[in-house]
Amino acid sequence: MSNDQIGKYWDQRARAAQSSITRWWQSGTIVSHINRLVCGRRIPGLHAGFHELLKANGRSFARAVSIGSGHGGKELSLVRANVVEHFELFELSAQRIEVGRAAAEKAGVGGRMHFHLADAFETNVTGGFDLVYWNNSLHHMMNAEEALIWSRANLRPGGTVAMDDFTGPTRFQWTTANIDIATRAREVMPDRLLANPASPRDLLPRQIKRPDPVRLAQIDPSEAADSSGIMGAWARLFPNSRVIHTGGAIYNLALNDAIANFTPEDSSLLETLLLLDESLIGKETNHYTVAISSG
Repeated sequence: MSNDQIGKYWDQRARAAQSSITRWWQSGTIVSHINRLVCGRRIPGLHAGFHELLKANGRSFARAVSIGSGHGGKELSLVRANVVEHFELFELSAQRIEVGRAAAEKAGVGGRMHFHLADAFETNVTGGFDLVYWNNSLHHMMNAEEALIWSRANLRPGGTVAMDDFTGPTRFQWTTANIDIATRAREVMPDRLLANPASPRDLLPRQIKRPDPVRLAQIDPSEAADSSGIMGAWARLFPNSRVIHTGGAIYNLALNDAIANFTPEDSSLLETLLLLDESLIGKETNHYTVAISSG
């Protein structure tokens, strides 16, 4: 495994065209449901609930760092809202950085967003950050505890470390309990909701299975590399944190790909499934977590 491999994989992802809604983060209904769990209000916008917590009481951050920032769209929203004055962004995909720089320049904040095509952990970073920001990138770190130790070491006294991330099983090796729940959910779905978006004449499997972890690592060496270790490390390093688990047993697993087939007429069913997902939040079934530690 190398940083070059990871960078090339995400370069390819940056060039890939998205043809349909197949993942939960593309569904406005699911996104607003998660935002309600996080900030108490059903607002639109991916990670908007997370950002509301960062903005609470008029808080702002002079200097922030983001690891695995991708094209920096999430960070750009915080800069444009003047929640963050200046962002240092580290990313391994040159394609994504190119997109991010162009977007920052177009928004008139290019001078406030400094992209680095580099591994932050192998770079002589000048610390003292007011905010260390992890947004669906911590689960791509090969060692979650080392990444969080780095975060604490580079945080100024009184600073904030925040994450909105996948904290489920490493390499997506789902628990037996979660597999049973997701499989039962698919078993009660009509065939029309299980049409395979990649091959509509075929049905998605009703039986949920764990992916091959070796194959998954070959495709993307960083995917959920140490995600199971995140919460334990976070609790040890940032014991006085606000932690909000946001589920995923249904919306991330049972509805994976199947969400492409839901129409407005299926809104009641989707809402019911989301309430079920919320009721199942627990150690064996949680996939995502928002956590903020302010010194």
